[in-house]
Order: sequence, then structure tokens, then C-alpha cells
Amino acid sequence: MLKMDETWKQRILAVMRRTDVSEEEEFWSLVDAVDGKCTPEVATVLMKSFSSEPDYGTQESVISVLASGDRRVGLRAMIEELPRLAKDAPEWITALMGPEVKFRPEMVTEIAKASSPKARDTLRRVLADEAFCEFYPRAKELYAELSQWESQQASREES
Repeated sequence: MLKMDETWKQRILAVMRRTDVSEEEEFWSLVDAVDGKCTPEVATVLMKSFSSEPDYGTQESVISVLASGDRRVGLRAMIEELPRLAKDAPEWITALMGPEVKFRPEMVTEIAKASSPKARDTLRRVLADEAFCEFYPRAKELYAELSQWESQQASREES
């Protein structure tokens, strides 16, 4: 596995807000530089770029890069970032998680079970959301499966 370049990380974090054209261009360039090289560290940093601020199309490139590597890597970063997204950029949750729920529900469940309780709780709230379920009916099944799994885990801990 490739180690994330610290200079890349520092630069992308520095221009993540894209306050002017030069920062926006540098952001595009930095995102393009990791296309096909989406390590867990890169995915975690890229997920921090989602916000409610106008992005002028840059986030679609981020989504593409997240999908360019092992799907588990990008999905794990997405699920772990859900608590922040729910607070800071809820409009991105459907675009990020919807296709995962629709096309890779087993992977969503598998990764969710290994995720932090806070991330899992946020995911369950997303899966229970009526509007989300309207577009992604399979979300109800995933919600039920995760809820059942969590109940079983709680029962084991009590024993």
C-alpha cells in the first residue's frame, strides 16, 4: 500500500475551502494526482473536502477518485465521515451513500459493522430517513439488518 505524501496532504488541506480561482485549480490538480491511488489515508482526507459551500463541480472529481481504488476504502471513509457530513454537509449524504446502498448493500453492512458506533448510528439514521428510502428502498432492509446486529451485540455484551 502506498504511503500518503505529506506534502500532498498539507496542500490539499490548505486549499480545501477553494476561496479563489488559484486554490480551486490547485484543488483539482491535487485530486487528479491521487486518481487510482486512493489509500485509506487519501480517502479520509478527501472526505473532509465535502461541505455546504459551493464546489463548482470539484466534488464530482473527488467522488470519482474515491471510486478509483478499492471500493471498500472509499466506503469505509464515507461511513466514518457520516457524523460530520450530517452536521456540516447533509446534502452530500444521498449522493455519496445512495449508490452504495443500491449497488453494494452487503458491503455497506459489512463495513458498517466494523465502523465506530457514532458512524454506525448516523448511518442507521440515514437508512431510516423517509426521503432516502424513497429513492433507495433497499435502505429499509439494511436498517433492519444493522439494528438486528446491534441488538445481538448488545445481548452478547450483557451476557
